[in-house]
Parts: sequence; C-alpha cells; structure tokens
Amino acid sequence: MFTFALLGLAGTILPSGGLPSGGLPSGGQPIGEAAYWVRAEDFPASEWDKAAITRYDLMVDAAGLPVGCTVTRPSGSAIVDRVACTSLVTRAKYSPARDAEGKVVPQAIRGKLQWNPVLAGGGNTRSVTADLSIRTPLVTRKQGNLAVKVVLIYDRAGGIEQCFVIKGSPFPPIDDEACAAASGPGRFSPVRDESGATTRGVREIDVVFSYGEKQQITVL
Repeated sequence: MFTFALLGLAGTILPSGGLPSGGLPSGGQPIGEAAYWVRAEDFPASEWDKAAITRYDLMVDAAGLPVGCTVTRPSGSAIVDRVACTSLVTRAKYSPARDAEGKVVPQAIRGKLQWNPVLAGGGNTRSVTADLSIRTPLVTRKQGNLAVKVVLIYDRAGGIEQCFVIKGSPFPPIDDEACAAASGPGRFSPVRDESGATTRGVREIDVVFSYGEKQQITVL
C-alpha cells in the first residue's frame, strides 16, 4: 500500500487596547481531505519503492487557491519533491486567511509531505507538526513541552508588520519568545503572489518549547 502523510502543517502580542478591530488574525484551513491532495498515481513507478520527506512552502492567494510552491528542505528525490509541489498546487484549497482587521489576505503555509510507499495498512493521513522547535531554560523539565501558535503579518515589502499570539501558553515570557523567535530575520520566507513578488499576507506558525540549558532554535 502506498501512503502519504501531509503534516501541517508559527513581537507584538495582543495590542494593549484589547483585540484588534477584526478579531485575531488567522490562516485559512484546508477545504476537503488534505491527505489526498498528493496521490500514489501522481508518482512514476521508479519512485514507488523509496521513502521520502519533503518540506515545502505553499503560497495561497486571498481566495484560498495555491499560486506557488517552493521546496524548503528536499527529500533527496527530485521527482518526489517536484510531484509534491505540482500536486499541491493542482488540488489544494483553503478557506481565506484574514489579517487583524478581518480583511481577506494571501498566506504562506509551511508543510511536510511524508511518502511511505510500503507502510502497512495503507491510506493517507494528515497530522499536525511544529514549524519551530525551541529548547530553552525558560521551560522547566517538569513542564514538558509547551505549544504556542502565532500569526505573522507581512507587509508588501516582505517585512513583518506584527506578530500575534493566537494560542498561548500559561506563561507570558514563553509567548513573547515565540513571537521573537518566529520573527527572526530569514527564519520564514514572506508571502508571495503568483509572479513571485512579495505581497501583504499572513503565516501561521506552530512553536513548541522544551527544556534546554541553552536556547536552541530549530526550523523544522
């Protein structure tokens, strides 16, 4: 059986006056069964006996339709990487993303495709994984892992306008660190349109914190 796993798929915390006028910003959600956006028949037979993991950035317009895909971490198979992006651009569809004013905007989505050609049981699955892993002494061993979801809002030049924590931890310093880390220079590419030019938009980022004697930030 051929199986895939699509893994979702992340500053200023909330303004002092409370929620933004449009509520919290958000990325769009998959419409339909995202696990079946990439299918076994998309691949040539030469790739059916290889396991591979492709990490990618999918650019999605304000209507929720893909306009571009870039491999951010190759799988080792150029064919798997190319098919992953081509299939996603062809089949993926999302609900519209919104900024802090509630306006519909384009978005960038970091994703991961896991291609398991011989995994027992068969069937496609979709799981959620972190985009950013931070080991830090701000977290104790007893606390275990802490998850934070942030939304970055990019301006038309590709700079970060704001970072909002939309799902925080019980500890404000951790939430602050999530935005600071996610907003680091070059850590995540800005939102781009169908021509490849930067455009105003949003990116959701899931950050997972765990204990470490020294801070270590890893883009997953």
